[in-house]
Amino acid sequence: GMMDRGLAQNLIKLLVSKHVMIESCLGYIFRNVHDRVPEYRAEDQKLLDDPNLQYIPERYKMNILDYSIVDKFHPDELALMKKGYKNYQWFIKTFIESGGKVTTGMDTASSYHATMMPGLSVRREMQMLVDAGVPPMQAIQAATKWAAELLRQTKDLGTLEPGKLADLLVLSRDPIADITAFKDIEVVMKDGQVQPRGYHADFKNPIPENPATQMNFEDWVVSEIPTQIRGVSPGAVVEGSDGITLTVKGK
Repeated sequence: GMMDRGLAQNLIKLLVSKHVMIESCLGYIFRNVHDRVPEYRAEDQKLLDDPNLQYIPERYKMNILDYSIVDKFHPDELALMKKGYKNYQWFIKTFIESGGKVTTGMDTASSYHATMMPGLSVRREMQMLVDAGVPPMQAIQAATKWAAELLRQTKDLGTLEPGKLADLLVLSRDPIADITAFKDIEVVMKDGQVQPRGYHADFKNPIPENPATQMNFEDWVVSEIPTQIRGVSPGAVVEGSDGITLTVKGK
């Protein structure tokens, strides 16, 4: 939560001069303390109560809905986290105003990291960028044009241009006037083909997780992540070394 904004300005100038892009990750880093926690919790609960979404694994539901880690913080710790959120909002806004580029990134990939709702997370991240004072167009670019630049995929993705993949959304309202327009999607198109919308109870994941790569904890939830790292061993390794075992101790 602590920030020297004078030093932060110097850092921003350095990052911009070196063309460093930042993944904003506002929704994930400050998941428990941002201004829209009640709104997003209610939205997640309503979605996960939908019978057509019952194929979502229980572990995902458990971690998406779990905010119990907040109960483990002292009031002064929560206040510091909320101050950190305000400082980070200022940093992202100032970084973009100075010519920097950010990308949205919400960490939805793993059943052991499933605190962000897939399908809603990017729309929420754009909203939170706007909440921080970022103009809607630049918030949209963070999810499209700038993200494609970061991934070096501008030949096919990122903007609507002849010759690029026709992956796009059609909205019923103007998102430049109101970023919440991304809640009102009329058409989803992938590679030029209009996609079916809605949820289907018989959906099967075409890319299932490999159980062999998952940790074996039946009731593991995100709130049980160790809150303090006590030690990491080894402290350093040589790049390219084989057979390294990393040990992290915490409580």
